[in-house]
Amino acid sequence: MKGSEEEERKSLKERKRDLEFRRLTWKEKGLQKLVGGLRRLRRHAEAEAPRRNSDALKGRSRKREKRERESKREREIRKCRPTRMSSRLIAKQIHCSYSSGHYNRLVSV
Repeated sequence: MKGSEEEERKSLKERKRDLEFRRLTWKEKGLQKLVGGLRRLRRHAEAEAPRRNSDALKGRSRKREKRERESKREREIRKCRPTRMSSRLIAKQIHCSYSSGHYNRLVSV
């Protein structure tokens, strides 16, 4: 009995979707078809490439272990500034903060 109820519910859903689909303009219909195709493609890609995902997960767990090994102070430092930052950019930031007059109280001119 449960199976027939589920089938009935599915058919109701499908009928409702069909009715909504009929009400759409041709542009909206095209977009819906595109989205459906993309979803299907992504599902296939996820099914075919579980190896890459597992490798990514391994990498994440390694990163997590490394992070746990770091001291609290190092973690605080990393939070304050981004990891990849050129020395030129850092120098520019320091220059800007000095020239803006932020340090005028501290530095005797």
